[in-house]
Amino acid sequence: MPVLGDWNAKLGAFAGRATRQVRTEGPNGGVDIKPITLVSTGSLADGFDAWAELSIPGG
Repeated sequence: MPVLGDWNAKLGAFAGRATRQVRTEGPNGGVDIKPITLVSTGSLADGFDAWAELSIPGG
């Protein structure tokens, strides 16, 4: 099942080669041969804030 949006064009331009993003129709429906993980700086900031609240007494 294709991923909706213009991900292929944008990631392909960034990578300098053609890319194709797909998603499975159900959980555990795919096999990752050469997987990658995409993480945004916003996700990192949110994750750090949540970690800090749990890790720092009175945080």
